[in-house]
Amino acid sequence: QAERALGGLTRALGALASIAVGGNLVEQFVKITASAQEMTNKLIFATGSVENANKTFGLLAATAKSTGSNLGGTIDLYSKLAMSSTLAGSSTESLAYITSQFNKTLQISGASGAGAASALYQFAQAMQKGTLNGDEFRTITETNGFMMKVLEKQTGKTTSQLRQMASEGKLSAEILAKALLESTEIAAAHGKTVQTIPQAYENLST
Repeated sequence: QAERALGGLTRALGALASIAVGGNLVEQFVKITASAQEMTNKLIFATGSVENANKTFGLLAATAKSTGSNLGGTIDLYSKLAMSSTLAGSSTESLAYITSQFNKTLQISGASGAGAASALYQFAQAMQKGTLNGDEFRTITETNGFMMKVLEKQTGKTTSQLRQMASEGKLSAEILAKALLESTEIAAAHGKTVQTIPQAYENLST
C-alpha cells in the first residue's frame, strides 16, 4: 500500500515534466525529476509516512495552483511549519491552511517570481526557528505588504511597533500563525485578485 501511495505521489510530481519542451529535454527532465523527488522526501519526513505525504501533496498542489505560487516553495513552507516546535501537534489541515493563507497574502500583494520565492523562503525559515526578525522581517515588509496589514490588524500594532518587536525577537511564530489562522480579510481580498502573468506561469508547473 505504501509503495502504491508513493507511486501516486511520484507520478503526480512527475507530471511537471510536461513543461519540458524545447532545448535539452533529457536534461530538463532530469532536473524536474530530481526536484520532484526532493519535494517527495520533504513531505515524507514532515508527515511521517508515504500515505500522509500523498494526501498532503494534494492539498499543497491545490494551494499553489489557486494562488499562483511556486510548488516547491509551498511544500518547503509546509515542511518547516510541521517541524516548528511552536506548532507541534497541529493538524495537517491547520498547517496547510496557514500555508494557503500566507500564499494568498503574497498574491494579494502582487508578489511573484523571485520576490515571492524569497518571501516564501524567508517566512518558512522564520516559522521554523520560531521568530520573524532581521532579513526575514525586512523581506516580508518589502514584498508582502498585505501580510503586514494582517499583522497590524490582528495584533493592534503599527508597522513601527512590529519592527520593534521583531528587533527584540518578540514577533514569534505563534503570533504569525494566529494572525493567519484568524484573519478574515485575507479571503475577502483574495477573492478580488487577478492572477499576474508570472503567477499564471507558475500554474503551468503545478
